[in-house]
Amino acid sequence: VPSTIRHTMQLVRLLGIRYLWIDSFYIVHYDEEGKAVEVRNMGWIYRNAYVTIIAANGPDANHGLREIRGVTAL
Repeated sequence: VPSTIRHTMQLVRLLGIRYLWIDSFYIVHYDEEGKAVEVRNMGWIYRNAYVTIIAANGPDANHGLREIRGVTAL
């Protein structure tokens, strides 16, 4: 499991959130028809999310989440 996903799982646990949706796990990118359906659902998913975590500071999924001050469990 890439570092970014592991860090996100830890953060979600610390926040007491029960469910985690990761688009790269739920969208089958090589199935264009299925991908189109899931992409259309993303608006609903993000609109109804308790929190949205965007890992945009690294070149790939192994970069991890950036340090959050005061959180030592990551």
